[in-house]
Amino acid sequence: KILSLKPIVFIGLISYSLYLWHWPIFVYESYLENIYSEFHTYTAPIMFISSFLLAWATYHFVEQPVRRKTVFASRRSIFVFSFIGLVLMGSFGGLTIYKSGFPQRFSEDTLRLANADKNSNPKRDECDQPSIDRIHRSKVCQFNATSGKPSFALWGDSHADVMAPLFEKLAHKYDANGFVLTARGCKPILHMENPDKTFKYNCIRDNQAFFELIKRENIREIFLVGLFSDLLGTDTTNVEMGDWYARYKDTYKDVRLAAFANTLDLLIENNVKIHIQIPFPVADKDPHRVLALRKRFGIDTDYSIPRNEFDAILDEGMKVIIEHYQDKVDFINPSNILCDASKCMTEKDGEVLYYNATHLNNTGAFLLEPLYEHYFAKLNSK
Repeated sequence: KILSLKPIVFIGLISYSLYLWHWPIFVYESYLENIYSEFHTYTAPIMFISSFLLAWATYHFVEQPVRRKTVFASRRSIFVFSFIGLVLMGSFGGLTIYKSGFPQRFSEDTLRLANADKNSNPKRDECDQPSIDRIHRSKVCQFNATSGKPSFALWGDSHADVMAPLFEKLAHKYDANGFVLTARGCKPILHMENPDKTFKYNCIRDNQAFFELIKRENIREIFLVGLFSDLLGTDTTNVEMGDWYARYKDTYKDVRLAAFANTLDLLIENNVKIHIQIPFPVADKDPHRVLALRKRFGIDTDYSIPRNEFDAILDEGMKVIIEHYQDKVDFINPSNILCDASKCMTEKDGEVLYYNATHLNNTGAFLLEPLYEHYFAKLNSK
């Protein structure tokens, strides 16, 4: 009986048109939301009403006339019109792909902003997530192999990967060499797996192999870079518990925090000097997309991250690590360069600093050079 009610029947009648119309509405909404920061306040009801009105109009003025044969009275006319429509749309679509979307529609400034997402580590496919065999044989990428035996290593997830071009630049500048130990999705923390069940990389196995490589190759300086978040909690789902936890259970009830502490202690016990990069600010939208759209439509292009928001979301677990290890570990804070007292920038001098909402691009990474230069100068002196 419920399915026979008129409102339900009406929705059924317009359902296909509703399905077709909601896609372009969602796409244009995403554009508007990036252009106007406060637009999202009213999007849900506007999108809902617009979808229904357009679906009703399509049903009433297109579907019904065709069904009643007031237009396209014969099957032949339907097929001819459909064929012409498909040819025209296919031709236009093919031409658009061939012309790469007609980029000449936009100014050079808009294109530069839009293409900032392509300005990332060019060696990611070659060096990130090396096979377990390469790790065991110490055949992972090096920053400056002609300089001699590696003396340092960059260990971390995708946030370390984005820093790799800067490390390579400094390694060549100061005639130093180091290992690239990066695996996107894997924080540089022993005993801890990526919580995403669809994630294919074995973080526990390969981080342990990275650690063994550090010991085997007698690496004495390590840079840990990662998205150090979600460190609090007693859930052991993505943590491999074992005898290692016994020495931490009274100090750290949060098992992921304990795993991080164990990683640091093992490195320290092996006489490795540790530098940890505190996570850099993250945005709620892709900066290159927001800035390009605003430039395109002549709207204020300022898009920054409020400093108080960044400070507020800095993981409490990371704050505990800083407190407990401030005398044993060197902490590097990107916000000293990326932020002032009120905001953290996503672009500088017309250049976008991020390739997506949570990762710096090469321009952003190179901006952090002053934070790292003196370390590489010391590596050279050793």
